[in-house]
Amino acid sequence: MKIGDQTWMGKNLNIGTCIDGSLDQTDNQIIEKYCYGDEEGNCAIYGGLYQWDEMMQYPPSKSGIVETTRGICPDGWHIPTDEEWETLLDYLGGRYVAGDKLKEEGTKHWREPNAMATNIVRFTALPGGYRRDDGNFSNLGDNCYFRSSGEINIDEAWLWTLDYHGPDVSHDRLPKTFGFSVRCIKDK
Repeated sequence: MKIGDQTWMGKNLNIGTCIDGSLDQTDNQIIEKYCYGDEEGNCAIYGGLYQWDEMMQYPPSKSGIVETTRGICPDGWHIPTDEEWETLLDYLGGRYVAGDKLKEEGTKHWREPNAMATNIVRFTALPGGYRRDDGNFSNLGDNCYFRSSGEINIDEAWLWTLDYHGPDVSHDRLPKTFGFSVRCIKDK
């Protein structure tokens, strides 16, 4: 969907072969994903969860646009940079109000209250939780975590978090070995 000058995928990426949450994703020429709780039905609803290196496809595959990486996104799309996330959030009024405009309305998937969610731009952010680096899963129904291509160091990378109890979107740093959702953005 078009939001301002950007075009975002309307759903979380759900590509690859599901592997057990106790295993790390590996550079084996197969795109691997986690499904929350090791249940493939959760991938059908919330999309796959990806470690940072898997998402970026190890040595990154460039998208053709300076400083962007295609990674596991389809041809013509790429992993959003932190700057592209900032552009989206600024267009929607800033980090402290944009979350409610991005989240699915109601409590079908989100935990209460999720009271102010409007999904006004049809982004339909869903609370797919995440896979921790110990292989366990957490926060289904509570939080939506989106990876960016932003790398902090050899162990950590940036992500964007929305949760059920407020409209803000936080910018967090967590280990690359955690599994989070991915939403691709179209190349310009």
